[in-house]
Amino acid sequence: MARSERSSLVMMVCTFISRFLGIFKARAISTVFGAGYITDAINFSYNLPNNARKLFAEGAFTTAYLPAFARCSEDVERSQRLSSIIITFQLSIFLPLILLISLYSEKITRVLSSFSSEEQIQIAARLLPFFTLFLVFISLSSIFASLLQARARFLAASASPIAFTLAVIISVFSLGPGLGYMAMAIGAVTGSLMQLLVCYVAIRRRGLRFRLDFHFRDQDFLKVLSDFAPATINSMILVVSQQITLFIASGLAVGSISAYSNSIIFYQTPYGIFFASIAGVYFPAFANARSREEKQKSLLEAFSYLFTFLLPSALLLLVFGRECIAVLLQSGQFTYENTLLTYSVLIFYLIAMIPQSFTGILQRFLQAEGRYWTTVSVSLLSTIIDILATLFFIKSGDGPEALSKALVVSSSASLAIYLVLVHFRYLYRLVLSLLKLSLLNLPLLVYLLLYMKFQNGWWRSGSSFRNLFYLAAFASPACLIVLVTYIVFRVPFLAALIGRR
Repeated sequence: MARSERSSLVMMVCTFISRFLGIFKARAISTVFGAGYITDAINFSYNLPNNARKLFAEGAFTTAYLPAFARCSEDVERSQRLSSIIITFQLSIFLPLILLISLYSEKITRVLSSFSSEEQIQIAARLLPFFTLFLVFISLSSIFASLLQARARFLAASASPIAFTLAVIISVFSLGPGLGYMAMAIGAVTGSLMQLLVCYVAIRRRGLRFRLDFHFRDQDFLKVLSDFAPATINSMILVVSQQITLFIASGLAVGSISAYSNSIIFYQTPYGIFFASIAGVYFPAFANARSREEKQKSLLEAFSYLFTFLLPSALLLLVFGRECIAVLLQSGQFTYENTLLTYSVLIFYLIAMIPQSFTGILQRFLQAEGRYWTTVSVSLLSTIIDILATLFFIKSGDGPEALSKALVVSSSASLAIYLVLVHFRYLYRLVLSLLKLSLLNLPLLVYLLLYMKFQNGWWRSGSSFRNLFYLAAFASPACLIVLVTYIVFRVPFLAALIGRR
């Protein structure tokens, strides 16, 4: 697995930069617009097409056509024809969609939100067509990224989101004071176009050319569509679930959507780095494995690698979460109360991190075997559990933290179901591996407990260079403890990354 590990390292580094910049994007939005009704409207409108990425960019289509690209990766002409047909197919969907949303954005916003403020509705409606255009560019870039991944070329595919995030940050800081919330629209459209161009240039350098191709009866494309049907339903279930979450959040107190969105950014930083990197390498490995035993061994490795990094990440953010939010976001219109509210949501996302990552890798395992409808059934059940749990927690008196609490329940239930469905034969070895990794994190836990006992609330004053220094001073030893422990006890994946194997 040395090549896979090197590929994962490339993806991790690029994803780390992208996620870290994502925090600064949240800081830019929070500093310029605060965490009140304007930011709630921005986040709501942005999350509508951003959730649809699960369908067109990161979910259904990617699940369907990445294995197809892997199958024909050695045939340039075949790959070129298939990708051209897919691009044509997506454009035939998106062009009418952009027109429809441009004409009826206000009605769509009123139906999909529970905003009581007319101004919030108007802001969200004005932004929605621009964010839909962002979805188009992101979706097209995902096609090129999948082509690159199928050829084991991960750098451009992983680095392209950095261009998007940088564009948004620059736009919000430079144009926000003058143009207001429209700066976010300009940044999203410009950044997504830049992300598309980065992937497109990388593909062109590998000899692939594209044109409009309406041969929708092509056998490779029909195979993609046959896989796309259950994958679409699977992603649609996720999109509907997240849209219901947004609808519920828009009816909570002002600032709830911002707390929800900001907590996801912090949670997605380690989760996105490690899960996206490992799953991005192992999904093609599952699809190309010669036997089920080989797939099962790859699954065991993926579980161990995820736990290796996500366990210390969750522990670090559970303890330093408030500090990170305060130091990175608490400035301008973002207050101390916003920090506490965001952290209250973040806590339960961190608890859900490991069961959700295991669920995600198991889902890809089954999809690589062609068992798409199985994943659809589990996703539907998980969504029902998530919605019921959210309503239960809200009725019990919780605010936006009900959204993340519900994820703990639904992801744990999904994990239990998937483990039964895949007939995982290395469960005993997995338990031993997870137990060993847990014991190796005891020194980290001791340090974190000591910090919690003696910290004096230095972070409450918010964002400043002094507090950034304190955060680095207190968090760096924790990271060093993990690094040294893993090196001393020769944790395989980390050892490979630093060249000891």
